[in-house]
Amino acid sequence: MESRPELEPIDLPDVPDDGCVALAFAIPKFINRWSGVIREIGLDSTFKTTRSGYECYALLGEVSGSGVPLGFLLLKSTSPDPGAKERYLRAFIRHFFERHRLRVHQCLTDKDITEINALLAELPKDTKYQVCFWHAIRIVKGRLCVLARRPAFYDAEEAFREFDWIDRGFLPIAQMDPKLRTPENLQVAQSVLPIFKVHFNGQTVVAPSRPKIVINLNGLAKSAAPVDPERESNGPSALQRVLDSFDEDDPDSLDVDIDDRDGIDRFDGPATWFEPGETAFAEDKSYVFCGAPHRKQVLHMFIRHFCEHPLLPDRRGKTRTAAKIREDAVHEMYTFCKQRGLRELWAYMWGAWYCPAKYKLWARSTQPNFIGHWRTTMAVENFWRNLKHGILHHLLHPRLDQLVFLITTNVIPTTEAKMQLFDPNHLRGRVKPLTPFQKAYKKNFKMLSKRTLGTQAYDTNIERWHLVQAVQPPHGNFFRQVVRRRVIPFYRHPLLIAKDGSFSIDTDDLEPGSITDGDLPAEPLAAATRGIKRKRRPSPSRAQPSCVSASDEVMEENAVTDLLTASVSSRSSSPVAEDEYDDETAEAVDWVHERIATLESAIEVMRERAAHPGQAKVWLRSVKRQNIGADVARMVADVRHSTSTGHRRPSTWGRGKAAKYTANTMGCDI
Repeated sequence: MESRPELEPIDLPDVPDDGCVALAFAIPKFINRWSGVIREIGLDSTFKTTRSGYECYALLGEVSGSGVPLGFLLLKSTSPDPGAKERYLRAFIRHFFERHRLRVHQCLTDKDITEINALLAELPKDTKYQVCFWHAIRIVKGRLCVLARRPAFYDAEEAFREFDWIDRGFLPIAQMDPKLRTPENLQVAQSVLPIFKVHFNGQTVVAPSRPKIVINLNGLAKSAAPVDPERESNGPSALQRVLDSFDEDDPDSLDVDIDDRDGIDRFDGPATWFEPGETAFAEDKSYVFCGAPHRKQVLHMFIRHFCEHPLLPDRRGKTRTAAKIREDAVHEMYTFCKQRGLRELWAYMWGAWYCPAKYKLWARSTQPNFIGHWRTTMAVENFWRNLKHGILHHLLHPRLDQLVFLITTNVIPTTEAKMQLFDPNHLRGRVKPLTPFQKAYKKNFKMLSKRTLGTQAYDTNIERWHLVQAVQPPHGNFFRQVVRRRVIPFYRHPLLIAKDGSFSIDTDDLEPGSITDGDLPAEPLAAATRGIKRKRRPSPSRAQPSCVSASDEVMEENAVTDLLTASVSSRSSSPVAEDEYDDETAEAVDWVHERIATLESAIEVMRERAAHPGQAKVWLRSVKRQNIGADVARMVADVRHSTSTGHRRPSTWGRGKAAKYTANTMGCDI
């Protein structure tokens, strides 16, 4: 009888008449295998999956950028009390931290209040909760398009207590004194106003929003052009282009870098972007929450505030603390709204996003020690998409028992087969394909390596920042071992070497945990670094060929080192310790040393003859006719093809060319 994956039931609250019916289970097979490297989790739900109306929650763990399901909760609630659903979510989450001792650094969900409260109550205090980047943008984008709904109550005293430069009288219209509701106080800018940022003596000053300002410096008057708030290019030509493109009659004329110009006004998502208290629509038909000319600037400003982090320097190479980033973000958003008269918008942005309680939920800078791999819950969204459109493509609304059966017999085995790609112990000794992250990384690496560099110079430490065109083209094995760390430098690998030789990775510092930081196990890469450090010299008992000089010995040692670097994967998968060779292997290494020296001498002879074709034309034709070095050329082509494509080589029992290919690439897991 076919064995079924084991499911572990999860105890849920037993509260009679609470209006909830739920079923929850964990997958211990995945938890036991991957809990040691899972440092981030994502929680999300999907609706209209079952016929009986159950809401399905999935908890996924992050492994090298991909997600592995850890457990499921199927919940049906008819109670209007939000606390009832939260109790079940808390019990579901608590199971993984108490029973399986899951240790995570970051957790992501969408902006669902029930999920947020449940996670904040059950997560360890040092775990970073993060609102999904995509959902946050979607919510702000949708809320800006709702023109007639007033914001929730704005606590001006709370904002003033934290930042004394905030005007306590800058209130939404509904909270203003009726006597102060004059046309002068309620004036709102009706067109796009450019943002001026002046950097002087290390300080950034936001100038008044006018189409043109004049700066008097040392008795000289110069005009400053408006700067695009997203790019702030230092080149005068870019500034002039932006200035020339400004047209007061065209509000979008300054948005030269913003895609999807009209998409923000055609939002059709669900009403999940309303904050508690936003229930009343404005009585005044002329009321506008946020005018269309300002929405794109607000959205791009919010995106920049979301992504800022103490580990990431600004354009001038300076970093800021988490507190400074928050202060600058609040000041920029407040100044933007104040200068344009956007009272309603400021009340919403403070209450929903920038107040202390809400800011820590979405800003990445609130966790200054690391930057997580996941910024969105797209891994969970993709999991539900594959379930609905792949496994349930022929079932519109299956029964609850049928859904659980399909998860057990289809989803779990499929996921188990997929996760073998990330398991370094699976099929050891064979070339493994790249992970989805490594494929995307390799594609971007090659694309950026061919891009033409600009003339602007950057004072960047390339040891801390992996600049593609500042390092030598890495070996193909690099792309199979590269992982993104959560701290600076984000990429560290012994095969990353500067073009000028100014730096290379110190292999003594590559210890388990320091290079993966919760990704794949570090054992294979640690073995690779041990292989690079080892430099085995030819045995002194074996006489060198007479054609080998002192310089040739240096070339030979470098060639052997390169060969060891190229075959680190095969050594990492060997159960024998790096320095424990048997006699047969040691003899083979010595033979390879001698053959390298001979081949180098042959190359010099061929290069010398090719430089004088008139005198050596008979010899050159003879070498070509005999196809000298054909076996060596075939070996190089086979290994290069294997390392560049990652395709599985033909069977060991192959004949003809397949047999030669197998022999040339056998044991070269690179």
